[in-house]
Amino acid sequence: MPLALPLVKMLHVNLQLAAELDYDRDVLHGYINQNLSWLNICHEIAVTTVFNTIAQGEGIVFFLEGPGGSGKTFVYKMLLALV
Repeated sequence: MPLALPLVKMLHVNLQLAAELDYDRDVLHGYINQNLSWLNICHEIAVTTVFNTIAQGEGIVFFLEGPGGSGKTFVYKMLLALV
């Protein structure tokens, strides 16, 4: 059985977790609605495929590659907002 974390570390870990979980769903919905129309067909296929895989609980690894400016970060942000 793992050793318990000291109280100071436990509070620090919990603060980090709380910060990660502190997001506004309305802001995320706004981001999705505002940017959904900017997805090109390749972006849409990638987002739909990854999101459907997550929704079905499948354990698949995806790699998104492309040259600079092709929209990789945009796709990542859209996926994170959707999830």
